[in-house]
Amino acid sequence: MRFLIHVPEQPPGFTLRHFSATATYRGGDGAGQATGTRLERSGTPLPNLAAAFNNTAVTSEADPTKGNFDGEGNSYSAEKLAAAGITPGAAVTALGATLRWPSSAVGTPDNAAGGGKTIEFAGSGSKLVFLGSGSSFGATGTVTVWYSDGTSSSATLGFPNWSFQDAGAHGATLVASTPGRNRPTGYGDAAYQYRVFANAVPLDPAKTVELVTLPGNGAVHVFALAAA
Repeated sequence: MRFLIHVPEQPPGFTLRHFSATATYRGGDGAGQATGTRLERSGTPLPNLAAAFNNTAVTSEADPTKGNFDGEGNSYSAEKLAAAGITPGAAVTALGATLRWPSSAVGTPDNAAGGGKTIEFAGSGSKLVFLGSGSSFGATGTVTVWYSDGTSSSATLGFPNWSFQDAGAHGATLVASTPGRNRPTGYGDAAYQYRVFANAVPLDPAKTVELVTLPGNGAVHVFALAAA
């Protein structure tokens, strides 16, 4: 016997849904119950993290107007990040992982801020490490990891505010700290530090990651990720 299940029309982009059904039956030998599950995919995931970039967080001090990390037109100074060892494509070691800072040209999209996009990601380990920062004090969201066997796990990822919050908030680790930031009118606020952090969500080390769904909260900015 087959049953046809109708679900609401899927939104644009890539989605994954778990369905489960339980049937109770009665026959000549008595009653019984059967349960089944199925994972359905709709659409196509993005091929990598860079394809999800929708925000420009790093600008040149000579041309700061292209950035808008925090919704007010402010951004990291590329020059100050470079002095801290962070340049396009540079390797960054954090929480046991080696990550690559985005290779985006300065003044172009270089991070994924919210949207809950699902990206392809192949890897395995005990944790998935993210480089990022928060543009508000409530920069937390859910990361869902989809394994090649069809199972998944979810965990909360959070980053401190890029300047005015304890560097260990949400369990994060400080990776880089730079003096000042770029405002729409030029470099300023040199008395304050603007920071980049690392944080991680757990993985099942016995499984291989196939897909990762990023947080939907636009205050969570992700620059890179790697398994460790």
